[in-house]
Amino acid sequence: MKPDHLVHLQDVIKSVELIAGKKLDEREKNLFIGFLRNTYGQGYQRAANIAADVVYNEKFKLSSEHFNWFMLVHRQHMQAFGTENQKKYSLPNILDVKYDKQEDCLKVYYKDIWWHYDRRGHWY
Repeated sequence: MKPDHLVHLQDVIKSVELIAGKKLDEREKNLFIGFLRNTYGQGYQRAANIAADVVYNEKFKLSSEHFNWFMLVHRQHMQAFGTENQKKYSLPNILDVKYDKQEDCLKVYYKDIWWHYDRRGHWY
């Protein structure tokens, strides 16, 4: 990354922290910086969104396949909600995500409810 691009890094890290809903620790910042080096030119907001996804993948410890599945269904799920529920069920409010092999679904846990996310992109 060129030195003049590093000037904007703090703003980008702030964007990631906003999306992730938490302050990044040094390990997460290093993950993000490495990612940003590989994606520069795609736009900082897109890079910030993807880097925030990387942070959540670290939190939930899902395989790449399961994490991509989770993010796809979660984004669709949030689009179906109104503004209040989007805030209530946003990524920072998820307590855990677990793959249930027997049901072949992801179980997404919040304080008050949990959802099944199936492979067809449905939630119930």
